[in-house]
Amino acid sequence: MDPLQNLADDDEKKEYLAQGVEKPVPLVRYAAVKALVLYWENSDRLSEYRGEARKVKSFFEKLNYETELYPIPDTNSQLAVHAFIAQQRLSLADSMSILGAPCLLIVHYGGHGDKDDDRHYAGPGGPQERRAVWRA
Repeated sequence: MDPLQNLADDDEKKEYLAQGVEKPVPLVRYAAVKALVLYWENSDRLSEYRGEARKVKSFFEKLNYETELYPIPDTNSQLAVHAFIAQQRLSLADSMSILGAPCLLIVHYGGHGDKDDDRHYAGPGGPQERRAVWRA
């Protein structure tokens, strides 16, 4: 059964959704935007990850956002990344208090989560394609 058909048959749901559609989405203006582009400093796919990081950096720079590449070190990587991001957040918080308007920090991670990042084991059927996961 088509889930949209269920919606079409429910006048209460249609009315509720229509109210939400009619409300304008508030436009947020940021006093400052900074994009951090993270990739692994030493990897079996370093040139691929670094190349992607440079493309992402270029994209954000074309939007006139302050942008910084951060190669994740091999040693104490989790602590190093947390410290780096905390430093950037603190800097933007200072800007926010000075400028009196919200600031936005964008973090892009390009790399792998495990040794075989294109496929993962899915049981007796063998490896399956992985899908990217986006979070905000």
